Amino acid sequence: MKVEPTRRLTSLRSSSLTFGAILFILSIAPSAQAQHDDEYSTATLLGPYGYFFSGSAVGAGPAAAVCLVTFDGLGGVSAKDTLNTNGMAVARSGSGIYQVNSNCTGSASITVDAGQFSFDLMVIPRSSSAEFSMIVTNPGAIQTGEAIRIGEEDCTLATLQGTYRQSGSSLGMGASVGFGVSDGAGSYYREDTQSLGGVPGHRMVAATYTVNGDCTGTSTFTNGSHFDSVYVAGGSQKFDVRTDAGTISLGTFKKESRSRVSISQQRGSPDHQF
Repeated sequence: MKVEPTRRLTSLRSSSLTFGAILFILSIAPSAQAQHDDEYSTATLLGPYGYFFSGSAVGAGPAAAVCLVTFDGLGGVSAKDTLNTNGMAVARSGSGIYQVNSNCTGSASITVDAGQFSFDLMVIPRSSSAEFSMIVTNPGAIQTGEAIRIGEEDCTLATLQGTYRQSGSSLGMGASVGFGVSDGAGSYYREDTQSLGGVPGHRMVAATYTVNGDCTGTSTFTNGSHFDSVYVAGGSQKFDVRTDAGTISLGTFKKESRSRVSISQQRGSPDHQF
């Protein structure tokens, strides 16, 4: 059947219009999404987050902390943390105020047991408000950190389960990298390479851990060292700070696999924990 020239032209025009409409919709979709994602306000931060920070305090020495902080979406904030300053660990708690600006920056000021704790923050774009970076603004503090939303459900021992990538630092005195395996029932095993005073070495360590419903907890290693913890992102990450007198270190853990490995399957004996 022979197509009339007029009909062919009309068909081509219709196809061109349809294709052009699709291109237009696709072109504005990212812009609309970007505009939506960039609408920041105090309501942007809502619910519990876990964070860590580390650095130094002028005249006091190295400092590190892990914290649970809860925002009410209206400008009110409550927090509790464990702060280790030059080997002296203290538990703090308090409440205060915060704000988030339209450009994703913000600040918080919390009255804690030992005085005032303040920090500036930046909500990470495209994170669905699940993450923010921070810098402590107390006089003399040179400390930065990161925060991640904890999750919707209460935490249990099973929150920490699977294989985790580990990184640790004693803030200028030593460092370590490795992996850890948690059984989801209160025990975990870790294998890493550490450097203490510039001397590297391999080690295997084991620990028991506790988890509270608010996603804070503790770890106790076989050599007697102790850490306070906060579990974030539904247990996919964990932050630790050491609490033993005369020592200071901060550890971060990120889940790498959902595979379950029995600790009894691991070989070797635990050694020194930093």
